[in-house]
Amino acid sequence: MADQSVVQVSRLLDERGLSSFQITLIIWSFFLVLIDGYDIAAIAFAAPHLVKAWGASPKDLGPVFSASLVGILFGSGLFGWMGDRYGRKAALVWSNLLFGVFTLAAAYATSLDQMFWLRLLAGLGIGGVIPNVVAINAESAPRRLRATLAIIAVGFVPLGGAIPGFVTAALVPAHGWQIIFLIGGIAPIVVAVAAMIGLPESIKYMTLRPALRGKLEKSIAAINPGFVAPPNATYVIEDEKQFPGFNPSYLFQQGLALITPLLWLLFALNLMGYFFLISWTPTLMTAAKLPPTTVALAGASLQVGGTVGALLLCWWLQKHRFLAVAIMFVLAVPVVAAIGYAGLTSQTALLVTIFFAGFLVLGIQSGINVIGAMVYPTSLRANGSGWELGVGSDSQKIILYGHPSGIVAQLITWIAQGTSLGPLWQQIAVTLEEALIGFVIGTVLGIVSGIALGRIHFLAEVFGPFIKVLNSIPRIVLGSVFVLALGLGIESKILLVIVLVFFGVFFNAFQGVREVDRNLIANAAILGASRWEVTRQVVLPSAFTWIVASLHVSFGFALIGAIVGEFLGGQQGLGQLIRSSQGTFNANGVWAGMFIIGIFALIAEFGIGRLERRLLRWRPPQLSSSETAGL
Repeated sequence: MADQSVVQVSRLLDERGLSSFQITLIIWSFFLVLIDGYDIAAIAFAAPHLVKAWGASPKDLGPVFSASLVGILFGSGLFGWMGDRYGRKAALVWSNLLFGVFTLAAAYATSLDQMFWLRLLAGLGIGGVIPNVVAINAESAPRRLRATLAIIAVGFVPLGGAIPGFVTAALVPAHGWQIIFLIGGIAPIVVAVAAMIGLPESIKYMTLRPALRGKLEKSIAAINPGFVAPPNATYVIEDEKQFPGFNPSYLFQQGLALITPLLWLLFALNLMGYFFLISWTPTLMTAAKLPPTTVALAGASLQVGGTVGALLLCWWLQKHRFLAVAIMFVLAVPVVAAIGYAGLTSQTALLVTIFFAGFLVLGIQSGINVIGAMVYPTSLRANGSGWELGVGSDSQKIILYGHPSGIVAQLITWIAQGTSLGPLWQQIAVTLEEALIGFVIGTVLGIVSGIALGRIHFLAEVFGPFIKVLNSIPRIVLGSVFVLALGLGIESKILLVIVLVFFGVFFNAFQGVREVDRNLIANAAILGASRWEVTRQVVLPSAFTWIVASLHVSFGFALIGAIVGEFLGGQQGLGQLIRSSQGTFNANGVWAGMFIIGIFALIAEFGIGRLERRLLRWRPPQLSSSETAGL
């Protein structure tokens, strides 16, 4: 006989069935995923207008489209962890606030560079919605409805993705492309604030947190008003094995070693088609000279088809799961391939074909978002779902990884024929000039400042806090500021390199001075050495090892600073060459540029090593272990 003091939560949910609690969750999920889908698709509908407004080429949109995917990669894992640690509700609120703020800021962007970073940061929040919506619905539903309710919840993501199409057709002509991002920024902030008050927490998440017992009992009372819990009852999830905390290795334990990689592969394959369709359909149709109204309707038809597919197929997906997904994959291939043919016949044929492409491809995604998450227990569900979505989002760029022979061929072409920006040696020279000048200036400033603050306590107390604050500012932000202030020339890149190099050298020099043996300093002072003589003959030699060690890392930072500066805004250099290759989906060009940078980094490391051995010849040779043992 079951212990009367133990409440089996899964059984309680199964016995009650569908209630107003689950319906409330579905309503909240509708608004959460609707705006999530809107923001995923917003850039695709704005892209043709950005090309016209900023005089950009369609090929320049590649990094902007990919930016949100990179954000989703990290955001889905971050907010998945947050959902398992602090609750699904908290993760949903903060993810909506995050992408709402940066989407709102995108309305005021003035260049593709700014749009790239804003979409990247917005992607962090966008990636956190689906894993936690899936978890909160699946963990509060009876067994026979878990997958169905979760699929219905996320099935409205494509519907949200259709709304920018209607906004584009109805409002953009009068208000400009900015209206797309104004709506996409304000709405999630409003939803997040409302969710703080009204969104319920996951039943099973609260079951695993004794501190939330009071809220759990209130939620159970809302689900089953007639249930009376025994005094001091223990609530358990009897049909799941839980894991303590979270470690990525848990995703491969307890029979998941094969399932998890296969799920990641499934997500990667479908997301390739999913993101290609929603990102490039409006741009490609605009390039094909189709009317703007047709382009907007086509994008909307794709998204509406996804929602219809998820809602109509939810019962079938609940029953047959991965078999149903496999059948939909087989059907999706010819339908997607037919879009190009339909575009040459009539508008009606195009819209119908795109609708069914969305029905299958986006419907598949809604299904596997849920079916994949159902594999994991409550303690891992948001994390497992987040890793699936994140790895899938990033793995869809696997086609950009290039091939060794292609990289070699690209290098030969650049050497023999030059690059799109000019001769290869010229690009190398620009980057090395920025890196070397910034490295030398940053190193000198770091050494002088580190020694001065290390020796003079008054200076350390006055300037130390300011240096720590400056060190905490993200370098990428400073890089953007430098470009705005100094323009696209090498000055902004050199300044960014100086900042990156300075702090590493400074802290090593400062710590090296502080680590000097106080007895040596005292003895030198007793012998009549002046403060300058102590610094030059005692402190500097003792701290020199620290300073030289920092140079090994600092030159790498110098190269990074030059490359990042060229990415943010430049006209020449290896960073600009890599960016140009990325914008044209030339993976071999990206890797060829990285290969060149790596070669010069190795040469610099060899030179610094030689310099270190030459400058430290005065040190007595260290005894070997055998010699030490004989003492």
